[in-house]
Amino acid sequence: GRPSAGYVGALARWVDSELLLELARLRPDWDFFLVGEALDDSFDRLESARTPNLHLLGPRPYRAIPTILSTFDAGLIPFRIGSEGSNASPIKLYEYLAAGLPVVATPIPECEAIPEVMVASSAAGFSDVLDRARRSRHSEDFRRCARDRARENDWSQRAATALARLGLSERVHVGL
Repeated sequence: GRPSAGYVGALARWVDSELLLELARLRPDWDFFLVGEALDDSFDRLESARTPNLHLLGPRPYRAIPTILSTFDAGLIPFRIGSEGSNASPIKLYEYLAAGLPVVATPIPECEAIPEVMVASSAAGFSDVLDRARRSRHSEDFRRCARDRARENDWSQRAATALARLGLSERVHVGL
């Protein structure tokens, strides 16, 4: 019954672990789950400093991700603000939307362009929009819009758009 939000993806320097730790401290009424493999030591500090509502689950099989996402009230994209974050095109954005999840993200251009994303630049900002995200999660209209947005951005649609821009037919096949 407790609200929950989560991040699914690589745990590395481009993810703002300090923001996540502060968010967990600001919102003891929520559970926060981090699912993914640590690629560097940027999350080591969370092992000792974390709060009881911040859960580092480690890597999970890809086939388990839809089930994990179904337990969240919001998907998180807490990328560090800077050149890495501003040039990111996070696939998880569309995975979250395909699961009907509202997304709370730092100001990454690709996320800012999507109406179903709530953008905040700090832990306090994330905290402020979590309850609105949870209400959105329980709205059938929101879930339908989120899934439609994900469908608009699936790989077949992106490939068709790229091929059209190149003046090529969608029927072009690459021989192996």
